[in-house]
Amino acid sequence: MAAEIPVVIENQGQQIVGMWHSVVAPSGASVPAVGFCHGFGGSKSEAQRIFVETARALSDRGIASLRIDFRGSGDSAGDFAETTVSGQVSDAVAAVEFLKSQPEVDSRQIALLGLSLGGLVAVLSTLQVPDLAAILLWNPVADAVGVAQRRTSPESHSQLAQSGVADYRGWAVGVPFLQELPHLQPHAALQKFEHPVGILLGDADESVPNTDGLSYEEIRRQFHLPVDLHRIEGAGHTFESLVARPQAIAWTVEWLSSKLFSGQ
Repeated sequence: MAAEIPVVIENQGQQIVGMWHSVVAPSGASVPAVGFCHGFGGSKSEAQRIFVETARALSDRGIASLRIDFRGSGDSAGDFAETTVSGQVSDAVAAVEFLKSQPEVDSRQIALLGLSLGGLVAVLSTLQVPDLAAILLWNPVADAVGVAQRRTSPESHSQLAQSGVADYRGWAVGVPFLQELPHLQPHAALQKFEHPVGILLGDADESVPNTDGLSYEEIRRQFHLPVDLHRIEGAGHTFESLVARPQAIAWTVEWLSSKLFSGQ
């Protein structure tokens, strides 16, 4: 039996709006849970509602989940111009704490799923929540500076110097966001995380190069840490097709089920 319940979580004096997919095991036993981390400019639903569909598919397999809007995004409080990766990591950690506080959730079997920049957020969250059972990364950002450089223009740099914000496709990107990027060390974080890491890539992703996700796989294998990588042929950045989306969801549900129920 499952229920979808809107929730509000407070973090650093601001409200985070989310959707709690509660699952009650027939036996009354505790259940695993997954926190969703959306991408840059995304929301708790994500493109073509893929997060909604994935959360519901997980519920059908007895896995609870929480989809949140990071502060400054979606329905949550805050301004996007104040967004930073570290702020989103703080929100992800708050989401994990919410999951741990739910009586039906097994606090030892909680995972994070992150898309794009949300993948980077999930990786960095392991430094603050090392007891996560697993993390799953969809087309994740690893080289944040490189991605930012490819997406900005000389005009945006001029805007940044004059007003403190740059216009990126209508999103106001602030100086703190960009100043923080060179100091993020996701590969070092993955060297310390001992639990399973899954990486799902669309081989036609034009937003974040597959080399970012492959670099995560390489560091995991270099340090003999558990990692699984899967590619979907012809899939774009958000698996935005009627062929790719079901494949992404199916692989995700199977991978998370295998890790959270078996504890591997």
